[in-house]
Amino acid sequence: MTQTDRFEPTTECDLTLDRDAYGKLGEALARVQLQAFARSTKISIDCNRLRLVLCGADLGHHDADPHLHDIVRSLPATVIEGEYAGFHVQLSDYDLCMEDSWTGYFVSRCLVTQTLPEPLVFIHLDDHTDMMATLLVLTSDGLQDPGTCQPFDPAKPADWPPAIRSGAVGIGSFVTALYYLPQPVHVMHLNHVANSRHERYVVVQRVITQPLLPHARFAGIMKRTRESIDQLGTYVGGSDATRLLRSVPKGRLIVHIDLDYFINDYNGNPGTKPALSLDELRENASKRMRKFFDELARTNATVERWIIGTSPGFCSVRHWDWLLNALSTYIKNTSFV
Repeated sequence: MTQTDRFEPTTECDLTLDRDAYGKLGEALARVQLQAFARSTKISIDCNRLRLVLCGADLGHHDADPHLHDIVRSLPATVIEGEYAGFHVQLSDYDLCMEDSWTGYFVSRCLVTQTLPEPLVFIHLDDHTDMMATLLVLTSDGLQDPGTCQPFDPAKPADWPPAIRSGAVGIGSFVTALYYLPQPVHVMHLNHVANSRHERYVVVQRVITQPLLPHARFAGIMKRTRESIDQLGTYVGGSDATRLLRSVPKGRLIVHIDLDYFINDYNGNPGTKPALSLDELRENASKRMRKFFDELARTNATVERWIIGTSPGFCSVRHWDWLLNALSTYIKNTSFV
């Protein structure tokens, strides 16, 4: 994988493989390299056309949770068996999904009502940044989903579902896609990085290339310490809610909560065992929840919308009902909703 600051945009999303590079590697090794590049998106190779094909999200991380069969009883909405990856619903107090990739769709639905592009302030409670490169391609006409060869505009709700289903946007890259909104995006990431200095960075476009795909330029981002005219927004992350929320930028505030911020049992890895007992996990989660809501209340900020992702394979299904009930109570009792 390589990156560049400048690129010559193409006019279409071309995932044609480099014939010479493919021939030297052979199909098996080329497939390994392309799958590593695509990460949690399944891929195949059209050998006749010598082209990479996106095949949607790889849900292998679901296998990490032996309690997944209890999913239907753990959510406040109807779940269709086998449709876990596509589950997303708008509830009265918050938007809910299983796979966090749907968060971008909910954000776009919230922003579509605005007449002027105000900055987006995105408070992100998550054990992960979700800021890896997307598999969206940069073309002379803007972003495109190479799985469908259709334009992708993160401000348009209708563009998110096809990109999620193709795998062009996934659970690890949806925040990156949000940075390509027309307005500045300010991400405030509450995480568990104990040595974080809570510094605010400028975020700019990062062009990602793959030697086997010479015609494609993928949309990513990178952090810088100095401001620049091409910046897409800012990022600040840290584990201390007090320090993180000390200065909330002006803009439309949306809070996204991945349940794995509170309890991450498996981190998507089958065979992993939770390090703590159920009581210890929930006690720690309660402390984190109380701390966050107390600090957010002190900002007097107005939260426009709440989004919660349950994160199957990371936060176990056995916690969902308990966590969602607790979060719902906090959301309902806050004066800034």
